[in-house]
Amino acid sequence: MASNKQDKKKREREKRVAQKKALDAQRLAQEAAANAAASNNSGKLFSASLTSGVANANLGKITETEIVRPRPH
Repeated sequence: MASNKQDKKKREREKRVAQKKALDAQRLAQEAAANAAASNNSGKLFSASLTSGVANANLGKITETEIVRPRPH
């Protein structure tokens, strides 16, 4: 029983860490997009918005994998 609780806590912690990393990546991408807009360089802006899209996609994947992941018995 204790093992189950530890596993659950570990999964929840991993999920929080993954979400934090995804949010940090998204924030950095948004900052890069803002900086690119300020410097008025369209190439950098496109690259930054693409990175932001990837961060958003990763954020969606976290909940998807959490649902699909089989539970240990």
